[in-house]
Amino acid sequence: MFWNLKFEMQKAGITSKQLAGKIGISEGAMNKKLNGHFDFKLAEVRKILAIFPQQDWEYLFEDENAKVAG
Repeated sequence: MFWNLKFEMQKAGITSKQLAGKIGISEGAMNKKLNGHFDFKLAEVRKILAIFPQQDWEYLFEDENAKVAG
């Protein structure tokens, strides 16, 4: 799950439907990607970064599910 991206969307008042429209995918696809069920394509990542230019890509796309417990 991309908690940081969801947090920044909330701060900016952007819904998943709005973000999906801005990057050219369906709301359902966006929700699946935000929840880690599907990967974002590079072109989608670039469009999202243009919407949140003040944020680093590593921060926005940090995936809690991908972290390995140590």
